[in-house]
Amino acid sequence: MNEKVSRYNIEVEYKDNFLLFNTLTNKLLPVNYRDYAVVETLLENLPVFQDMYPNLYEAFKKSGFIVAADFDELAYIKLQNKKSIFMNKDYHLTINPTLDCNLRCWYCSVSYAGTKHNKERMSDEVINSLNEHIKDLVIQEKAHSILLDWLYGITIASDIMKLNIVK
Repeated sequence: MNEKVSRYNIEVEYKDNFLLFNTLTNKLLPVNYRDYAVVETLLENLPVFQDMYPNLYEAFKKSGFIVAADFDELAYIKLQNKKSIFMNKDYHLTINPTLDCNLRCWYCSVSYAGTKHNKERMSDEVINSLNEHIKDLVIQEKAHSILLDWLYGITIASDIMKLNIVK
């Protein structure tokens, strides 16, 4: 037997049960108090678990509570993270059409750029460039969808509009 208990299992008491949850697979298993003591003991001795309850053991494996001994769960998480970052074809664009804001928040990126808060608006040249940029994203099929955030004035929350590209 070359298997181990996943390091991403968590257990939480809930009412008259324990909830076993594997954070890697997002699988949830409710277990009553009486059975929990047995399950906890079996997870400490996988060969006995497999011999006594082969069907339950397979269910635990299928749900990710038990994994192959050579399976590097952390490397798997890192790979999934890289895939979500580098293979994502959604495009996120934040547009700030005016600097007419008087809040002067400490985290504001405008201050870092040395820009003064004033009543100027985005120039027609910048607007045209944005239009061309978005059109290029659509025509060249560089994005499956475009998420636009519009930030303006002293509005704290942004308006969010998602455009799904129809091919």
